[in-house]
Amino acid sequence: MTASPEVLAELRDQFADQLRAERDSTRLQAVSRLGELPGTAPLLQEFLAQRQTAADFPGWADGRACQLLVRDRPWPSLFGGEPSPLEQALQQEKFLEADRLTMKTLCAAAGEGAATRGWLYFTDVNRIETSQWQHLDRLWQVYSAGKFGISVQRKLWLAAGQNWEKLWLQIGWKRDGSFTRYPDGFTWSLEAPKGHLPLFNQIRGNKTLETVFRHPAWN
Repeated sequence: MTASPEVLAELRDQFADQLRAERDSTRLQAVSRLGELPGTAPLLQEFLAQRQTAADFPGWADGRACQLLVRDRPWPSLFGGEPSPLEQALQQEKFLEADRLTMKTLCAAAGEGAATRGWLYFTDVNRIETSQWQHLDRLWQVYSAGKFGISVQRKLWLAAGQNWEKLWLQIGWKRDGSFTRYPDGFTWSLEAPKGHLPLFNQIRGNKTLETVFRHPAWN
């Protein structure tokens, strides 16, 4: 269903200031509200087109707008060119698939040994370029409104005094004294706790993850 030109004009006026707001959180609220209304895809397309040259593009609101638009049609990468399989999965909110693709991407970047075994040793972590870590983290943040991402997990870990038990409970990796069972015990949606995703190496213990958190990418 497409809204009439009159209705779109009214909505454009109603949300114009919010969509142009300096704060990404304000833009995100407006985009989310538009996503609840029928026929507002043209307004979201217009919003993304205008945002392309902004210094802070892509932001959380841009990622959410893309997720709303991709329900009806494929959408280009917010980072330029065609989206990678990982970005496509995040655009479509297929977070389990995105998590598995994250692991695959990291293993490929770490070298033949990691790619063959399909998971990371702690010794693999520093073989992965800083730019690769930062791009993966940025993808997860943009398409989760800042809820998911490695740097998000790291901040929570530091805030918890680097206490793993506190972190596991806070991000939902442990419940009732037991580690959450993969994959069915995890929440593969935006309803998950902050920092819940990506998992990529959760079942391998904390040595690899601590090495990730201490990688120069986050300094």
